[in-house]
Amino acid sequence: MNKNTDKREIIISVAQKKFAQYGPRKTTIDEIAKGAGISKGLIYHYFTDKKDIYHAVIIKEIEQFESLLIDAVNKMDKPASKLIAYIKTKTNKMVETANFYRLSKVWIDEVSRDVIEIFIPEIMERIRDYRKKEIDMVSKIIKEGIERGDFKKIDSQKAAIFYINLFSFPEILLAIHEDYVDINEMIDFSLNIFFEGINTRT
Repeated sequence: MNKNTDKREIIISVAQKKFAQYGPRKTTIDEIAKGAGISKGLIYHYFTDKKDIYHAVIIKEIEQFESLLIDAVNKMDKPASKLIAYIKTKTNKMVETANFYRLSKVWIDEVSRDVIEIFIPEIMERIRDYRKKEIDMVSKIIKEGIERGDFKKIDSQKAAIFYINLFSFPEILLAIHEDYVDINEMIDFSLNIFFEGINTRT
């Protein structure tokens, strides 16, 4: 990694933490520069403005998600194990990764509207591409389970979309966010319900 790439990555890393802590609207370029230990002017050498930095953060988090999910799934041999690894890895990472988490869940409150109106439009295509890849990956796992005789013959794409959105409901997210429900217990509970519906051996 050369010096320019290294400094750019430091800026993105600091911004990632600042955006997660304060949100993109409240975070300033000055705060990012101070956290990165560089001048404000140097930030503008790498990025046009705060929106440009935020986009870089989201791209980084999308790439992290893709890599993490693929690695988790590829370590498993059975379709059911792959689905479990996928959802547990995804959910725990989403709680950890606050910026992409906000975009993926699009909380409809004042902060979310600010993010939607100011930052999302130019990056939505990349998020849509990520979703297509995610649906395709889960759909292939379900197809594999059907071919092995582990899962019932169902529409694998619809099942994939349902599975991916298991934790998209505000009530569940709020429970996780406020920490009055153990996230792994919630995952296991939801997985049991899902597999009861598609498993041929139940």
